[in-house]
Amino acid sequence: MTKSNCVLPEEHRLPPAFPAGDSPAAQTPQARGARRIVLGLGGSATNDGGCGCAAALGVGFLDADGQSFVPVGDTLGRIARIDTAEAEALLRSVEITVMCDVTNPLYGPTGAAYVFAPQKGADAEKVKSLDAGLRHFGDVIRSQYGLDVSAMPGAGAAGGMGAGCVALLGGTIQSGIDAVLDVTGFDRQLEGADLVITGEGRIDSQSADGKVVSGVARRTRAKGVPLIAIAGGIADSAGAVYDIGVSAMFSTDRAALPVDMLGARSPGDYEATLSDIMSLIAIAERFAAASGYAVAATPYASGHAGYKDWFLQDFRRPGFTIEAGSGENPLPLSQFPDIWSDNLGILLGGMAAVL
Repeated sequence: MTKSNCVLPEEHRLPPAFPAGDSPAAQTPQARGARRIVLGLGGSATNDGGCGCAAALGVGFLDADGQSFVPVGDTLGRIARIDTAEAEALLRSVEITVMCDVTNPLYGPTGAAYVFAPQKGADAEKVKSLDAGLRHFGDVIRSQYGLDVSAMPGAGAAGGMGAGCVALLGGTIQSGIDAVLDVTGFDRQLEGADLVITGEGRIDSQSADGKVVSGVARRTRAKGVPLIAIAGGIADSAGAVYDIGVSAMFSTDRAALPVDMLGARSPGDYEATLSDIMSLIAIAERFAAASGYAVAATPYASGHAGYKDWFLQDFRRPGFTIEAGSGENPLPLSQFPDIWSDNLGILLGGMAAVL
Protein backbone atom coordinates (compact mmCIF):
# COMPACT_ATOMS: atom_id res chain seq x y z
CA MET A 1 0.00 0.00 0.00
CA THR A 2 1.34 3.42 -0.81
CA LYS A 3 1.56 5.98 1.96
CA SER A 4 0.69 9.53 0.99
CA ASN A 5 3.54 11.89 1.83
CA CYS A 6 1.33 14.89 2.38
CA VAL A 7 0.29 14.47 5.99
CA LEU A 8 3.05 12.76 7.95
CA PRO A 9 6.12 14.43 9.52
CA GLU A 10 9.26 13.88 7.46
CA GLU A 11 10.78 11.42 9.92
CA HIS A 12 7.68 9.19 9.77
CA ARG A 13 7.14 9.22 6.02
CA LEU A 14 7.41 6.10 3.93
CA PRO A 15 8.47 6.01 0.27
CA PRO A 16 5.64 7.17 -2.02
CA ALA A 17 5.26 3.63 -3.42
CA PHE A 18 7.07 0.36 -3.82
CA PRO A 19 7.57 -1.41 -7.17
CA ALA A 20 4.73 -3.84 -7.76
CA GLY A 21 7.13 -6.73 -8.31
CA ASP A 22 8.69 -6.22 -4.89
CA SER A 23 5.39 -6.52 -3.04
CA PRO A 24 4.38 -9.76 -1.29
CA ALA A 25 0.85 -8.95 -2.43
CA ALA A 26 1.99 -9.37 -6.06
CA GLN A 27 2.47 -13.12 -5.61
CA THR A 28 -0.31 -15.06 -7.32
CA PRO A 29 -3.09 -15.64 -4.74
CA GLN A 30 -4.12 -18.90 -6.45
CA ALA A 31 -0.59 -20.26 -6.07
CA ARG A 32 -0.89 -19.69 -2.33
CA GLY A 33 -4.26 -21.43 -2.18
CA ALA A 34 -6.26 -18.25 -1.66
CA ARG A 35 -9.83 -18.14 -2.89
CA ARG A 36 -10.98 -15.27 -0.74
CA ILE A 37 -9.12 -12.16 0.40
CA VAL A 38 -10.51 -10.03 3.23
CA LEU A 39 -9.08 -6.51 3.41
CA GLY A 40 -9.61 -4.46 6.55
CA LEU A 41 -9.51 -0.72 5.86
CA GLY A 42 -8.80 2.07 8.34
CA GLY A 43 -6.06 4.12 9.96
CA SER A 44 -4.04 4.06 6.76
CA ALA A 45 -2.61 7.61 6.57
CA THR A 46 -3.18 7.33 2.81
CA ASN A 47 -5.13 9.47 0.40
CA ASP A 48 -4.34 7.74 -2.89
CA GLY A 49 -7.65 6.05 -3.70
CA GLY A 50 -6.03 2.67 -3.16
CA CYS A 51 -3.75 3.16 -6.18
CA GLY A 52 -0.65 1.93 -4.33
CA CYS A 53 -2.34 -1.34 -3.37
CA ALA A 54 -3.78 -1.71 -6.87
CA ALA A 55 -0.37 -1.07 -8.48
CA ALA A 56 1.18 -3.79 -6.30
CA LEU A 57 -1.44 -6.18 -7.69
CA GLY A 58 -0.69 -5.30 -11.29
CA VAL A 59 -2.93 -2.33 -12.08
CA GLY A 60 -1.19 0.12 -14.38
CA PHE A 61 -1.60 3.91 -14.32
CA LEU A 62 -0.67 6.08 -17.29
CA ASP A 63 -0.43 9.86 -17.53
CA ALA A 64 -1.39 12.02 -20.53
CA ASP A 65 1.98 11.28 -22.17
CA GLY A 66 1.50 7.53 -21.83
CA GLN A 67 4.09 7.30 -19.07
CA SER A 68 3.51 4.68 -16.38
CA PHE A 69 3.62 5.82 -12.74
CA VAL A 70 2.25 4.89 -9.32
CA PRO A 71 -0.08 7.65 -8.09
CA VAL A 72 0.03 9.05 -4.57
CA GLY A 73 -2.31 11.59 -3.04
CA ASP A 74 -0.57 14.53 -4.68
CA THR A 75 -0.47 12.98 -8.15
CA LEU A 76 -3.94 11.47 -8.62
CA GLY A 77 -4.68 14.34 -11.01
CA ARG A 78 -2.10 12.99 -13.46
CA ILE A 79 -4.04 9.78 -14.14
CA ALA A 80 -5.25 9.66 -17.74
CA ARG A 81 -5.83 5.94 -18.21
CA ILE A 82 -5.96 2.80 -16.06
CA ASP A 83 -5.04 -0.73 -17.16
CA THR A 84 -6.45 -3.54 -14.99
CA ALA A 85 -5.70 -6.48 -17.32
CA GLU A 86 -2.78 -7.87 -15.27
CA ALA A 87 -4.69 -7.54 -11.98
CA GLU A 88 -7.74 -9.27 -13.45
CA ALA A 89 -5.59 -12.25 -14.48
CA LEU A 90 -3.87 -12.28 -11.09
CA LEU A 91 -7.13 -12.25 -9.15
CA ARG A 92 -9.17 -14.53 -11.38
CA SER A 93 -11.50 -16.74 -9.25
CA VAL A 94 -10.50 -14.82 -6.10
CA GLU A 95 -13.25 -13.11 -4.07
CA ILE A 96 -12.20 -9.84 -2.43
CA THR A 97 -14.20 -8.59 0.55
CA VAL A 98 -13.41 -5.09 1.75
CA MET A 99 -14.32 -4.47 5.40
CA CYS A 100 -14.62 -0.91 6.67
CA ASP A 101 -16.47 0.84 9.46
CA VAL A 102 -17.18 4.18 7.80
CA THR A 103 -19.72 5.15 5.16
CA ASN A 104 -17.96 8.22 3.78
CA PRO A 105 -18.07 8.82 0.02
CA LEU A 106 -14.92 9.23 -2.06
CA TYR A 107 -14.81 13.02 -2.10
CA GLY A 108 -16.71 16.12 -1.03
CA PRO A 109 -17.39 17.63 2.42
CA THR A 110 -17.84 14.19 3.98
CA GLY A 111 -15.31 12.44 1.76
CA ALA A 112 -11.89 10.96 2.46
CA ALA A 113 -9.82 14.15 2.25
CA TYR A 114 -12.07 16.51 4.20
CA VAL A 115 -12.87 14.07 7.01
CA PHE A 116 -9.73 11.99 7.46
CA ALA A 117 -6.77 13.97 6.11
CA PRO A 118 -6.92 16.67 8.84
CA GLN A 119 -6.64 13.90 11.44
CA LYS A 120 -3.29 13.00 9.89
CA GLY A 121 -2.00 16.58 9.74
CA ALA A 122 -3.21 18.03 6.43
CA ASP A 123 -3.97 21.75 6.45
CA ALA A 124 -6.95 23.34 4.67
CA GLU A 125 -5.08 23.97 1.41
CA LYS A 126 -3.73 20.43 1.30
CA VAL A 127 -7.19 18.99 2.00
CA LYS A 128 -8.57 20.95 -0.93
CA SER A 129 -5.92 19.63 -3.34
CA LEU A 130 -6.29 16.04 -2.09
CA ASP A 131 -10.05 16.23 -2.59
CA ALA A 132 -9.52 17.50 -6.14
CA GLY A 133 -7.25 14.52 -6.83
CA LEU A 134 -9.88 12.07 -5.59
CA ARG A 135 -12.52 13.78 -7.73
CA HIS A 136 -10.32 13.34 -10.79
CA PHE A 137 -9.71 9.70 -9.88
CA GLY A 138 -13.46 9.12 -9.64
CA ASP A 139 -14.02 10.86 -12.98
CA VAL A 140 -11.45 8.63 -14.72
CA ILE A 141 -13.11 5.50 -13.33
CA ARG A 142 -16.55 6.72 -14.41
CA SER A 143 -15.34 7.65 -17.89
CA GLN A 144 -13.31 4.49 -18.55
CA TYR A 145 -15.44 1.83 -16.86
CA GLY A 146 -18.90 3.43 -16.69
CA LEU A 147 -18.82 2.85 -12.94
CA ASP A 148 -19.64 5.58 -10.42
CA VAL A 149 -18.08 4.70 -7.06
CA SER A 150 -17.87 8.25 -5.75
CA ALA A 151 -21.01 8.15 -3.59
CA MET A 152 -20.76 4.49 -2.63
CA PRO A 153 -20.89 4.10 1.20
CA GLY A 154 -17.35 3.29 2.32
CA ALA A 155 -15.72 4.57 -0.89
CA GLY A 156 -13.76 7.12 1.14
CA ALA A 157 -12.41 4.59 3.65
CA ALA A 158 -8.62 4.55 4.06
CA GLY A 159 -8.08 7.59 1.86
CA GLY A 160 -10.39 6.37 -0.91
CA MET A 161 -9.11 2.80 -0.91
CA GLY A 162 -12.68 1.54 -0.64
CA ALA A 163 -13.44 3.02 -4.07
CA GLY A 164 -10.19 1.72 -5.55
CA CYS A 165 -10.76 -1.83 -4.31
CA VAL A 166 -14.24 -1.96 -5.84
CA ALA A 167 -13.40 -0.30 -9.16
CA LEU A 168 -9.91 -1.69 -9.80
CA LEU A 169 -9.89 -5.04 -7.97
CA GLY A 170 -13.52 -6.11 -8.24
CA GLY A 171 -14.04 -6.12 -4.49
CA THR A 172 -17.25 -5.69 -2.50
CA ILE A 173 -17.58 -3.50 0.59
CA GLN A 174 -18.98 -4.91 3.84
CA SER A 175 -19.41 -3.36 7.26
CA GLY A 176 -16.37 -4.43 9.25
CA ILE A 177 -17.96 -4.36 12.66
CA ASP A 178 -20.99 -6.36 11.49
CA ALA A 179 -18.70 -9.01 10.03
CA VAL A 180 -16.74 -9.26 13.27
CA LEU A 181 -19.89 -9.38 15.43
CA ASP A 182 -21.34 -12.13 13.27
CA VAL A 183 -18.15 -14.20 13.37
CA THR A 184 -17.91 -13.91 17.16
CA GLY A 185 -21.57 -14.79 17.73
CA PHE A 186 -22.27 -11.46 19.42
CA ASP A 187 -26.07 -11.70 19.21
CA ARG A 188 -26.00 -15.09 20.91
CA GLN A 189 -23.76 -13.79 23.68
CA LEU A 190 -26.02 -10.77 24.12
CA GLU A 191 -28.90 -12.95 25.27
CA GLY A 192 -29.35 -12.53 29.02
CA ALA A 193 -26.73 -9.76 29.29
CA ASP A 194 -27.35 -6.93 31.75
CA LEU A 195 -24.69 -4.59 30.36
CA VAL A 196 -22.31 -4.29 27.42
CA ILE A 197 -19.06 -2.28 27.48
CA THR A 198 -17.40 -1.26 24.22
CA GLY A 199 -15.07 1.48 23.10
CA GLU A 200 -12.49 2.88 20.72
CA GLY A 201 -9.53 5.23 20.75
CA ARG A 202 -11.57 8.41 20.35
CA ILE A 203 -15.31 8.93 20.28
CA ASP A 204 -16.52 11.68 17.95
CA SER A 205 -19.22 12.23 15.34
CA GLN A 206 -17.67 9.50 13.16
CA SER A 207 -18.29 6.94 15.91
CA ALA A 208 -22.01 7.15 15.17
CA ASP A 209 -21.45 6.54 11.47
CA GLY A 210 -20.48 2.90 10.99
CA LYS A 211 -17.62 2.39 13.43
CA VAL A 212 -17.37 -0.14 16.26
CA VAL A 213 -19.47 1.82 18.76
CA SER A 214 -22.34 2.31 16.31
CA GLY A 215 -22.30 -1.34 15.21
CA VAL A 216 -22.49 -2.58 18.78
CA ALA A 217 -25.08 0.06 19.69
CA ARG A 218 -27.44 -1.03 16.93
CA ARG A 219 -27.54 -4.53 18.34
CA THR A 220 -27.71 -3.68 22.04
CA ARG A 221 -30.51 -1.16 21.50
CA ALA A 222 -32.52 -3.76 19.59
CA LYS A 223 -32.27 -6.05 22.64
CA GLY A 224 -32.79 -3.29 25.21
CA VAL A 225 -29.38 -3.84 26.81
CA PRO A 226 -27.55 -0.78 28.22
CA LEU A 227 -24.28 0.10 26.46
CA ILE A 228 -21.31 1.92 27.97
CA ALA A 229 -18.50 3.19 25.74
CA ILE A 230 -14.96 3.74 27.02
CA ALA A 231 -12.50 5.78 24.95
CA GLY A 232 -9.14 7.44 25.23
CA GLY A 233 -10.69 10.75 24.23
CA ILE A 234 -14.20 12.17 23.82
CA ALA A 235 -14.74 14.96 21.30
CA ASP A 236 -17.31 17.74 21.55
CA SER A 237 -19.21 16.07 18.70
CA ALA A 238 -19.46 12.76 20.56
CA GLY A 239 -23.03 13.44 21.71
CA ALA A 240 -24.22 11.86 18.47
CA VAL A 241 -23.61 8.40 19.92
CA TYR A 242 -26.40 8.93 22.44
CA ASP A 243 -28.82 9.05 19.51
CA ILE A 244 -27.84 5.56 18.35
CA GLY A 245 -28.23 3.78 21.68
CA VAL A 246 -25.14 4.45 23.83
CA SER A 247 -26.23 4.85 27.47
CA ALA A 248 -23.06 6.57 28.74
CA MET A 249 -19.46 7.18 27.73
CA PHE A 250 -16.28 7.63 29.74
CA SER A 251 -12.78 8.80 28.87
CA THR A 252 -9.66 7.08 30.22
CA ASP A 253 -7.70 10.33 29.85
CA ARG A 254 -7.37 11.14 33.54
CA ALA A 255 -4.39 13.50 33.33
CA ALA A 256 -3.59 16.48 31.12
CA LEU A 257 -0.49 14.93 29.54
CA PRO A 258 0.90 14.74 25.99
CA VAL A 259 -0.20 11.71 23.98
CA ASP A 260 3.30 10.20 23.99
CA MET A 261 3.22 10.09 27.79
CA LEU A 262 -0.18 8.45 28.11
CA GLY A 263 0.76 5.04 26.72
CA ALA A 264 2.48 3.80 29.85
CA ARG A 265 -0.47 4.95 31.96
CA SER A 266 -3.15 3.36 29.79
CA PRO A 267 -3.64 0.05 31.65
CA GLY A 268 -3.96 1.77 35.03
CA ASP A 269 -6.16 4.54 33.63
CA TYR A 270 -8.47 1.99 32.04
CA GLU A 271 -8.78 0.03 35.29
CA ALA A 272 -9.52 3.23 37.23
CA THR A 273 -12.17 4.26 34.70
CA LEU A 274 -13.78 0.83 34.86
CA SER A 275 -13.78 1.08 38.65
CA ASP A 276 -15.64 4.40 38.37
CA ILE A 277 -18.23 2.75 36.15
CA MET A 278 -18.72 -0.08 38.62
CA SER A 279 -19.11 2.48 41.41
CA LEU A 280 -21.79 4.25 39.40
CA ILE A 281 -23.63 0.98 38.86
CA ALA A 282 -23.39 0.33 42.62
CA ILE A 283 -25.00 3.73 43.25
CA ALA A 284 -27.84 2.85 40.88
CA GLU A 285 -28.34 -0.45 42.67
CA ARG A 286 -28.36 1.37 46.02
CA PHE A 287 -31.07 3.66 44.65
CA ALA A 288 -33.05 0.61 43.59
CA ALA A 289 -32.68 -1.08 46.97
CA ALA A 290 -33.72 2.06 48.85
CA SER A 291 -36.74 2.83 46.72
CA GLY A 292 -37.99 -0.44 45.34
CA TYR A 293 -37.54 0.85 41.80
CA ALA A 294 -35.75 -1.30 39.23
CA VAL A 295 -32.60 -0.13 37.41
CA ALA A 296 -33.29 -0.01 33.68
CA ALA A 297 -32.01 1.68 30.54
CA THR A 298 -34.07 4.62 29.34
CA PRO A 299 -36.15 3.47 26.33
CA TYR A 300 -34.96 5.19 23.17
CA ALA A 301 -38.39 6.67 22.50
CA SER A 302 -38.33 8.32 25.95
CA GLY A 303 -35.10 10.20 25.33
CA HIS A 304 -34.51 13.79 24.23
CA ALA A 305 -37.18 15.01 26.60
CA GLY A 306 -35.97 16.71 29.73
CA TYR A 307 -33.49 17.54 32.44
CA LYS A 308 -31.48 14.32 32.19
CA ASP A 309 -31.03 14.71 28.45
CA TRP A 310 -29.76 18.27 28.91
CA PHE A 311 -27.35 17.01 31.55
CA LEU A 312 -26.04 14.21 29.31
CA GLN A 313 -25.59 16.55 26.35
CA ASP A 314 -23.89 19.45 28.15
CA PHE A 315 -21.82 17.63 30.77
CA ARG A 316 -21.03 14.32 29.00
CA ARG A 317 -21.72 12.43 32.25
CA PRO A 318 -24.19 9.64 32.95
CA GLY A 319 -27.43 10.52 34.68
CA PHE A 320 -30.45 8.83 36.22
CA THR A 321 -34.15 9.45 35.71
CA ILE A 322 -36.49 8.40 38.50
CA GLU A 323 -40.00 7.80 37.20
CA ALA A 324 -41.73 8.87 40.37
CA GLY A 325 -45.37 9.40 39.42
CA SER A 326 -47.98 7.72 37.28
CA GLY A 327 -50.25 9.07 34.60
CA GLU A 328 -49.83 11.79 32.01
CA ASN A 329 -47.98 15.06 32.54
CA PRO A 330 -48.62 17.35 34.23
CA LEU A 331 -49.20 15.16 37.29
CA PRO A 332 -51.77 16.49 39.77
CA LEU A 333 -50.42 18.06 42.96
CA SER A 334 -52.50 15.59 44.93
CA GLN A 335 -49.86 12.95 44.10
CA PHE A 336 -47.03 14.92 45.71
CA PRO A 337 -47.31 13.47 49.27
CA ASP A 338 -47.19 9.92 47.93
CA ILE A 339 -44.31 10.74 45.58
CA TRP A 340 -42.36 12.30 48.46
CA SER A 341 -42.97 9.32 50.70
CA ASP A 342 -42.12 6.77 48.00
CA ASN A 343 -38.87 8.49 47.03
CA LEU A 344 -37.52 9.61 50.39
CA GLY A 345 -35.30 6.51 50.56
CA ILE A 346 -33.76 7.07 47.14
CA LEU A 347 -33.07 10.73 47.92
CA LEU A 348 -31.32 9.79 51.15
CA GLY A 349 -29.45 7.04 49.32
CA GLY A 350 -28.23 9.54 46.74
CA MET A 351 -27.05 11.95 49.45
CA ALA A 352 -25.22 9.13 51.21
CA ALA A 353 -23.50 8.13 47.97
CA VAL A 354 -22.31 11.70 47.35
CA LEU A 355 -21.14 12.17 50.92
